[in-house]
Amino acid sequence: MKRRIYGLETEYGIIDLSDDSLAEVSCLDHFFRVIYEKVRSAAGYQNRFFYLNGAYIYLENTGKHPEYATPECAGVKDLIRWDKAGERIFEEAMAEVNREMVQSRQTDRQIRIYKNNTDASGLTTYGCHENYLVSRQVEESWLYQCLIPFLVTRQIICGSGYIDELGFKISQRSDFIYQVESSGSTDAATANRPIIHTKDEPLANKDLWRRFHLIMGDANMCQISAFLKVGTTALVLRMIEDGFFPEPHQLRIFEPVKTLKKINANPFCLIKPEGPEDDCSPLTATQIQRKYLEWTEEYLSGLTEVEPEWREITEIWETTLDALEENPAELFGRIDWITKKRLMESILEKHGFDWKGLKKEISSPEAKSLLGTLKTVDLHYHDIRRDAGLYNLLEKEGLAETLVSEEKIQAAKTAPPPDTRANWRAGFLKLTEDERFQNVRVQITEWDSVNLSRQLPSPALSESRILKREDPLDAGLPDREEILRKLKIIKD
Repeated sequence: MKRRIYGLETEYGIIDLSDDSLAEVSCLDHFFRVIYEKVRSAAGYQNRFFYLNGAYIYLENTGKHPEYATPECAGVKDLIRWDKAGERIFEEAMAEVNREMVQSRQTDRQIRIYKNNTDASGLTTYGCHENYLVSRQVEESWLYQCLIPFLVTRQIICGSGYIDELGFKISQRSDFIYQVESSGSTDAATANRPIIHTKDEPLANKDLWRRFHLIMGDANMCQISAFLKVGTTALVLRMIEDGFFPEPHQLRIFEPVKTLKKINANPFCLIKPEGPEDDCSPLTATQIQRKYLEWTEEYLSGLTEVEPEWREITEIWETTLDALEENPAELFGRIDWITKKRLMESILEKHGFDWKGLKKEISSPEAKSLLGTLKTVDLHYHDIRRDAGLYNLLEKEGLAETLVSEEKIQAAKTAPPPDTRANWRAGFLKLTEDERFQNVRVQITEWDSVNLSRQLPSPALSESRILKREDPLDAGLPDREEILRKLKIIKD
């Protein structure tokens, strides 16, 4: 099967426990400085740089969230591995910042980092963006038409769960989506955050590829949830690219945004799409997902060769839908929203409440206090500390299923994927090991280009080159001899 490039961009929540806004800014600067020190010799700026493993680490546009963009990955499991590596990199940096603050006797200063999508107020969201390299030959309108029913219902297999005064919801991001498609992403005031973000910056040959950019999904802690989120989407994209896709009119959703929110508020996944009965699919969210699964299996059965990863995705997809319809408890530790919901229900049961009772009595002091406790559980589920975060403690106890070993995740903190362009970029970080490059300045400032300059006493004699690599699937390391010739350090 054809190879594809995947990427995730995750904006992390960061809290300074001193509750001082000025302190929060300084802690964020300190946080970036700790990570930046490891790549200073070839980085761009202290708050925007490429890392040892090919990832891009930066301060997102609002200046409030550290963001980790995975290196280009050519497999879904690889993407999970390098995404988890980002958690470990940020966890280590957080620990170092906190340790240094304690040593400087600022004992009331500590930061915490969360891999979630909304703050405690529930009024602000920050994203987890998905990137898929898609063939330019596919007509954009057809691509969207085929995908909308799938994307609207996808949250039932990969939502991370959320609690507010109205009850438990499947997804943190769904209530912040306002359009079917738009180029907007962060401006809540104009209500233009879409299901499909029409940004098309392929960072590759634009005549061959477009970057399919999704900003409506949740950040996942469960590896199975993340695997399904990206894997099922990739399979549906593959079917569309290969022209194997029935007319999706039978799955038509008349009001996609309204349906997205309606499904989100119903954890039983039995909600049907919103709209006039004659114009709208009569299927429930789980049934629509199962229809896409059936098409996927039919598509794969017609191929002469199928990668094991695709078989694994469809098998997990099927068992997940079966469990949602028959026994959702089986998905504890596999699907984030199911796991979080069960943790909260155990607390409700201890206090003699259920979800209906909590909502009915929400104005009572006891219910308000209990809601506060549930919101704390919601937040700490996403704590990236392996010795304190609720999800990570479940994983430590063997109660959360994993696809990628901790050993492989640890290795991915400093090593790039060996089969994508990230390997090429990371190769420039090692040029300093060669004494012939002592007077060469390396700056990795773009995904597809590297700036090299030879530093000489006279600026007029200095040499500089910009090296580009359009193909994100070209993993070849930099040719040192060629670089030395281009910089006139050695002659042909």
